[in-house]
Amino acid sequence: MIPGIGFCGFIRKQDVSGKYQMAAGIASYIYVSSDYGATWAQKGISATWTGVAMDETGQYRTAIGVSTNIYLSSDYGDTWTTYNQVANWRDIKMSRSGQYRTACAGSDYIYVSSDYGATWTQKEIIADWYAVAMDETGQYQMAVSNTSDYIYASSDYGATWTSTGTAAARRGCAMNRTGQYRTVTVTTSGYIYVSSDYGATWTQKESARNWQKVDMDETGQYQTAVVGGGGYIYVSSDYGATWTQKGISASWYGISVQGKYQTAVSANNFIYRSIDYGATWTSKGVSANWRGIAINI
Repeated sequence: MIPGIGFCGFIRKQDVSGKYQMAAGIASYIYVSSDYGATWAQKGISATWTGVAMDETGQYRTAIGVSTNIYLSSDYGDTWTTYNQVANWRDIKMSRSGQYRTACAGSDYIYVSSDYGATWTQKEIIADWYAVAMDETGQYQMAVSNTSDYIYASSDYGATWTSTGTAAARRGCAMNRTGQYRTVTVTTSGYIYVSSDYGATWTQKESARNWQKVDMDETGQYQTAVVGGGGYIYVSSDYGATWTQKGISASWYGISVQGKYQTAVSANNFIYRSIDYGATWTSKGVSANWRGIAINI
């Protein structure tokens, strides 16, 4: 059989999930990797970056920061253009295709795009938005704020939003490819909360810690959350039911998960990657005040 050809003669898509990665931070450039996070190259401009995202292939990318425009790339992060919408951006996610993108800003609104980032529309109320998540299609979305507010959810590609759950100050949220499995993290002696019914009900997990961002793989089985202020990395392989401490102590901020391949970033430290579902972690790249990290699925 010819490599790459299936039994029926169809060309199988090569699995490159986790191959393309991107990181950015405070007073740093954008850094990209095309070898599963083993090596990193500097791109873009120096800015106060807070969030990055990419599509399934790694071709389409978005970067945001404090008092910056929205930065867009369609060539794997080699070159960047801007969309003129300045805000104190906090987080950004995009659908598997890259068509749907949602960004949130502190003391501002949620912004959505359905045309690969060409135009953006303001949504929801003013809040101290901190994190967003979406399923693979972009239909199901979620957003959380850093103040005592509710979880906000959308089931129409970000057009309308409804509040759910209990009020708390949250730093992270994630969902799997279908939107069925969802996880949010509560900061300042907070907990992890998981849902397996599209966010209808939530169950408290783990111990009280300074939880930051959380992410999960396509299935929702593998999840990883990070703790700031000298905390650790916590991994779950049972849909968020139980969690195990991993990695080193650091001021962790960001995490991106593609099952086997996972990458975490922290303040004034190196990029840390895992190639064994979060079991072990090694330092890579350069030291920076990292905030955002993304891996292609």
